[in-house]
Amino acid sequence: MRYRIPIAMARLVAVLQVVSPTKGPTRAVPVCGAEFELIDNNSHIRSQSSRDHIAALPSIGDSLAVSLPYNKSSESLRCSLLIQSCPSCLISIDLASNLTTLTKNQPVPPPACLDSHIDDACFALNFIEDSADSPSSFYRSIAIWSIINNDETKFLSSGSSIRIVVELWSIENDKSLQKFIKSVFPLRINIVDNGEKREGMKKVMNLTTTNDYIQSPRFPSAYPRDIEKKYTLSNADPSGFVRISFDDFHIDSQSELEVLDSDGSSLFTSISDFRRPPAMKSRGREMTVNMRGNGGTKEIGFRAKFDFVNDTQWPEMPSDELCDLTVDGYGGEITLNGKTELIDKNIDCIFVIQRRNSIVGRSYDRIFMRIEDFRLRGDNLRLEVREGAYSTGDSLISLFDAQQTDELLAKQPKNGFTVSSDEPAFYIRLRGHLKSTAGLHIAYTLFYRWAGPICPGSAEFRCANQRCIKASLRCDGIDNCGDKSDEVECDGSTSISDLSAMIGGLPAVNQPHLDFRPESDISALLALVLGICGVVVLLLVTVTVVLKVYDRRRQRGRRVPTVDASGASLPHHNEVSPSIQTVGERRFYVLPETQISVIEAPPCYDDALKHPTVPTGNSASYTNGAFVGGPPPDISSVDSTARVDTPVPSFDENLEEIKDHRPSQSSLNGANEEDRPSSSTGSPSRPPRKIDNE
Repeated sequence: MRYRIPIAMARLVAVLQVVSPTKGPTRAVPVCGAEFELIDNNSHIRSQSSRDHIAALPSIGDSLAVSLPYNKSSESLRCSLLIQSCPSCLISIDLASNLTTLTKNQPVPPPACLDSHIDDACFALNFIEDSADSPSSFYRSIAIWSIINNDETKFLSSGSSIRIVVELWSIENDKSLQKFIKSVFPLRINIVDNGEKREGMKKVMNLTTTNDYIQSPRFPSAYPRDIEKKYTLSNADPSGFVRISFDDFHIDSQSELEVLDSDGSSLFTSISDFRRPPAMKSRGREMTVNMRGNGGTKEIGFRAKFDFVNDTQWPEMPSDELCDLTVDGYGGEITLNGKTELIDKNIDCIFVIQRRNSIVGRSYDRIFMRIEDFRLRGDNLRLEVREGAYSTGDSLISLFDAQQTDELLAKQPKNGFTVSSDEPAFYIRLRGHLKSTAGLHIAYTLFYRWAGPICPGSAEFRCANQRCIKASLRCDGIDNCGDKSDEVECDGSTSISDLSAMIGGLPAVNQPHLDFRPESDISALLALVLGICGVVVLLLVTVTVVLKVYDRRRQRGRRVPTVDASGASLPHHNEVSPSIQTVGERRFYVLPETQISVIEAPPCYDDALKHPTVPTGNSASYTNGAFVGGPPPDISSVDSTARVDTPVPSFDENLEEIKDHRPSQSSLNGANEEDRPSSSTGSPSRPPRKIDNE
């Protein structure tokens, strides 16, 4: 059962003081805020609380003490505090004064509450920083136990906000844990400047030393969106200079990177020229690099190497001629053919091979790469390949100057380099003084493994080594499979590859993928669409069959009879034309249900008198005496000269007359038996009609 307990008003006032800090002694704020969650011994909260207690520290130099307002050791508790600072600030948590009371011999409590039962003592204190590109995840979560085990006494955030989460329960019987908690709190929070200042003098630089690099926060992960950071590079020699070259540059188009000279003049800004900054040298002893997120973020960010020098000249300074290339096609090659503007210049080219970011492209989870040829002519040429899309990835191969074919094959795996990860990529960098563009050939292919005899995509080719590649890469003169199985049984003609990433060739630098065939081979997407369509068609067919069967059964139950009561066939009818049914001398026209039924008008009085006698078992039933006994009327005896307008007796007068002359029941029955003639068929003939001329 979860319930909430408000803390004292004094602590709430302390929170309000932190929101609007004033100069003075360090203020205190509870980690649980105005309300915090308590948990009984039957259950506990494992997910993060949706309601954060927030403390704002907007200025550099602000500080506060975070306390734990928890005095009931028999209760379970989970709460959090979000500390927000300025875009150019960092949050520092000092644990040195708190942990001095701890000794190495003191037992360490359980490392995580998630691993303990509700009856076991538990205490967890985590410092969490949210991810910049995914609000639902976090960049890192550091537990206090890891800080203690690493003999560290301070935690420094990478951005302007941090969340402190505390969770504990069942500590009433653990005196050692209670003592440890009292020694940890209150936490000392200080707001510091996030700017970096590097100062030094000329020395022999080690390429593996991280002190000679500056990089965006959280490199190579996405940097904070509200970041505002200043990097100051200062040569301790008043007559010295600063050199800088960028190894990585992947920032959002909304973000800004600016490089300023010693006098404050701009050397580069990404707002006016959005590209990897060229190599630069200051005119004085200082150089400044400013980065602003401006609400945008992107993975990797930037990374740059700097040097402190005293020479005014930089003979090996790379040219500002842009030769970088990022390819995301399904396969092709990278060359320098036709890039004549790079000849007789110091080049610094970076090629990144990565997976296409699309539904179909993401099904290709691996990249194959092999250096087919490296015989460029030049001075101090260096070619390095790293795993991943950034310069700090694992080094795969480094080549210096021209390589013979046998030497090149010996330094690479037999089937080339293959990378497989959530974001597969290769980072290739070529530097040196170039004298010829011929002699570089790097082949790459996106693929996925398939154990079946045929790849699932309609426009895919299965290599002999169980790799599935694009069918358009077959017979293009490039070993895209790694075992040359895609170049077997070719007719001699080569097709245009899915992407020919030739610098100075078909596509221009940083141009999107060029595909000269309609991309109908959508493999996984096509299979998904066909599967959905098949299920829909199957459902429609099933519903149609069921409706047909139901309609037939319904029509069969309402079928019009084709014979009458005597067994005679009724006239043919169908569902469209009306049917005729005869009852006595009355005819009924019966139309289908979709039409209106039609019936003849009821008979008049004279026609009703002509109707034959209806036999009945009720002796008391009324019998019309006009139809009983007597010879048929003599039509000739009727006065033909009678006028048409002779008055006709009314119905009431005839009825009275019939009642006066009505015979008895016995005489009526005798007359029926004696006077009724028999026909040849045995059916009784119509009795003679008695007419009263009066």
